[in-house]
Amino acid sequence: MTPLLRSSAPLAVPWLGAFLVSLDVSALNIALPTISSHFRVDLSATSWAALAYLLMLVGSTPAVGVISERYGYRRIWFVGFSLFVVGSVCCALSDGIVLLSLSRGVQGIGGSVLYVMGPATIRRVLPEEDHSRAFGIYATAFSAGICLGPAVGGFVTGHLGWQWIFLMNVPICAAGIASLGALPSGENGHRRPERFDLAGTLLSFVGLAALIVGLNRGSEMGWTSPAVLGCFGVAVLSLAAFVRRELRFPSPALDLRLLGNAAFGLGNLSFMLYLFVFGGAMFLIPFQLEWFRGLSTHAAGLVIMIQPLSLILVATQAGRLSKRLSANRMRILGGLVMAVSVALLGNLSRTAPTEVFCLALAVMGIGAGLYVPKNMETIMESVAVDRAGSASSLTSIVRSVAQLLGILVFETIFSEFVGLSQVGGHTSVSQSPASLDTLGYAFNLVFWIGTATALLSVVPFIIAGAFSGEEHTDDSR
Repeated sequence: MTPLLRSSAPLAVPWLGAFLVSLDVSALNIALPTISSHFRVDLSATSWAALAYLLMLVGSTPAVGVISERYGYRRIWFVGFSLFVVGSVCCALSDGIVLLSLSRGVQGIGGSVLYVMGPATIRRVLPEEDHSRAFGIYATAFSAGICLGPAVGGFVTGHLGWQWIFLMNVPICAAGIASLGALPSGENGHRRPERFDLAGTLLSFVGLAALIVGLNRGSEMGWTSPAVLGCFGVAVLSLAAFVRRELRFPSPALDLRLLGNAAFGLGNLSFMLYLFVFGGAMFLIPFQLEWFRGLSTHAAGLVIMIQPLSLILVATQAGRLSKRLSANRMRILGGLVMAVSVALLGNLSRTAPTEVFCLALAVMGIGAGLYVPKNMETIMESVAVDRAGSASSLTSIVRSVAQLLGILVFETIFSEFVGLSQVGGHTSVSQSPASLDTLGYAFNLVFWIGTATALLSVVPFIIAGAFSGEEHTDDSR
């Protein structure tokens, strides 16, 4: 049986989960102004619909991995899809922003399962020889959701109503549940005799939730405001207590000792740096296209689609590329290509041809297609199969926090140079030559910082290659 036929059925479950999470987020973002008008609340109140989802998505992550190792992946997948359906239906039926935010929290718990379980399932249920191809295909799910989300969200909101953004999740979840039969029937989990680390789970949830709220509200409320400083204080104390407990507890909620594994630790350190740049760049690129280059929202959306499309093209070939390039070389190449793309974005003038901007986005997608599947595969391969759930939980937190920090830092630096009054609207930044010069300088500065950080993301792999020796292909494992 060919690798494609052997792995495609079980791979459908993690692919659908990742696609659903990214589609729902990107589709909803475009509907938030409509939701704000519908409930007659300001954007600050409306933002809690997004924040509640993010809080539960990240805060629930540590528990998902350890629970999956106790009760089996098929059961946890069923719970994840079911929670996402319940949350989606409740969102569609919400009669106020409070109920909508609470329902989004339920969605976030389900989304956490779908987000964490993908890499763990691929590691656990697919043959090792299929992993490179499987992780490559899996990485395309996020890009496919991001590609389709804005277009689908805009069409559904305009023609059917924002409630249908949530209702369209139901058939996707049904397809995911129907696909669970493709998972091996003998996969029953690893029921550990140790008691569940409830205290550690609660500490991690409180710490991560406080950190996310502080980062999310800092720009609006002020970084030195009592509320934001209080959030950061709670985050530091809770996470410090969490780390202390996890390093001592025999069966931790989040096994931080995995970071002592060189391949796992260095891979996640690189992921942190790489996704920091990726998240920040993708946040600012629409502003660069619309404010600085004067494109319409529709035109900017079409240009941005180049990045995920090129990622999909390259990621689907990850299995073939891994036969010619070692894991370290493939990840180093992906990081360097990302650095080149961000450097291109940092050197574009307002009058530069749009084709050059498209080229930079295509290069960025190629870099991500080379880097993300291979790094995810190598991280998951570095741990024992019975620790795949815990490893995926830890890596998922790194990925989420890195992108959030990238958005925060890029936006903060950009705003410092442009000025908050200019960031507030398209018209005020598009008419004055002095404003355009300031915009150009701010974009260049932020993207050059991103270039330097992208270059740093390959250093862990250079170190790993220097100490371990560079293998010729992944087949030599």
